[in-house]
Amino acid sequence: YRYLLGSDDANILSDIPQREGFTLAWEYSHGSQPDVRNDLTTLSSIVCENIIVYPVWTLKAPQITELKSDKTDNLHIYGDNINLSTLATAPNSDVVLSYKWISNDIDAGVDKTQSTLTLENVKPDKTGTYTIEVTASSTTSTSLVSKSTQSINVTVNKKPLGFTWTLPDAVYSGNNKPVVCEYVASDVINGDAITQELNLDTVRNVGDYNFEVSLTGTCAELYEIKSENKKNSITITPFEKEVIWVGSAYT
Repeated sequence: YRYLLGSDDANILSDIPQREGFTLAWEYSHGSQPDVRNDLTTLSSIVCENIIVYPVWTLKAPQITELKSDKTDNLHIYGDNINLSTLATAPNSDVVLSYKWISNDIDAGVDKTQSTLTLENVKPDKTGTYTIEVTASSTTSTSLVSKSTQSINVTVNKKPLGFTWTLPDAVYSGNNKPVVCEYVASDVINGDAITQELNLDTVRNVGDYNFEVSLTGTCAELYEIKSENKKNSITITPFEKEVIWVGSAYT
């Protein structure tokens, strides 16, 4: 719409009916430059003839009232499902809402009509910022579009992996004594291959020994050793032999 104003039309800026879900701004042009539009706040600030004013209606952005994860503090571990959901309201009843999920600035590739996002069996590389972009659009005019965004930070930690230790007898025998450290199979998911390394896998001489197990290869990106299982120690004591003295000799 446009309005050609006379000198007695100063109240038109406040008299025009409001439209639900829209904001209203005004622009104007005048006879000498009809194709040039300028922002208009009050008619009294304009000194020219043949003023044409234009109401500019802008669709209000949808309101995102909720964005949440189903996990406390948005903390997940490898193998979990990430379930995010959002609630949004449209600026009025004549527009529809569509949804786009973005993960670390990449389109998450889910159905745009869904207000929920589910990622199954996630790995630590899914840690990051997840953004919901809600678009309000008119069912009758493609030019009436507005958007809102909101973000949530999600962390996917490595899965804790337990180990059991089998330490040798702690008395010197003169032989090499094996040290065994095995992962807890029930902690492993998806048939993952677990590869590990011991800093020391045998002991022999008298003394103090400290052992530490570490993960190697791909599994080190998915699992972390439980702190109480990561290290162990042993002290090898001298062998005690009973002797019987007979005079100056012993047997």
